[in-house]
Amino acid sequence: MNKLILFISMLFTGVVHAQTTSTSYRGADGIPQNIQIVDAAGRPLTIGDHSNIDGSPLLQDEWVTGIIKLINGTTIFDSSLNYSLYRDQLFFKRYDRIYPVTYPVKEFFIGDAGNGDKDRHFKNGFPATGGHDSTTFYEILSGKNNIQLLKWEHKKVSEVYTYGSTYKSEYVQVEELYAYLPAGNKLVSLGFKPKVSSLKKDLASSSASIDDYLSTHAFNIKKEDDLVKLFSFLDSTGD
Repeated sequence: MNKLILFISMLFTGVVHAQTTSTSYRGADGIPQNIQIVDAAGRPLTIGDHSNIDGSPLLQDEWVTGIIKLINGTTIFDSSLNYSLYRDQLFFKRYDRIYPVTYPVKEFFIGDAGNGDKDRHFKNGFPATGGHDSTTFYEILSGKNNIQLLKWEHKKVSEVYTYGSTYKSEYVQVEELYAYLPAGNKLVSLGFKPKVSSLKKDLASSSASIDDYLSTHAFNIKKEDDLVKLFSFLDSTGD
């Protein structure tokens, strides 16, 4: 597998072509306001004005180190990555300018800004379901060989009314949990806030193992960490 240091001129087609205008990016690329990118001739283009939208379209407030694995087998290391949950696209920063990753990405690891010694792992290539296709990225929370716990995250712009005031636009995050069963290449939706009863119903073949785990472990299904531990157990037992 090729290993390359990320260079703008080598791997990313620029970024943006000369005919691109700022209006085509308005609220769509997950770029903080007042950040610029350049066209093919090196002229700066201002990305759309986000001053009227509260919050951030990005995965994290900080730009962090990460690893990108492209579909063609190339592995890229970069020290300033972020992911737009609104655009569902990776970006990298160079000297206060932001560029989209335009080559097809298979998976990526990105540092957790809230936990410096941990990477978050995102991957696509899963079966199509619920309006998602094989290009949809999911965060892999737990598991490897037998069952995996996945999380789909997205941000949308919503109009929110504040009493005594007016409507305002803000980025709102939506999430959904999934179980992936590699043996059958099956993706099972668990919803946003699953209950134990629905979890056992959705994963009927693992119901007995779930009961075994719950009988010997403190468990709160509302806590993501507890779900991660449960799925690690199911993965280790072949369920």
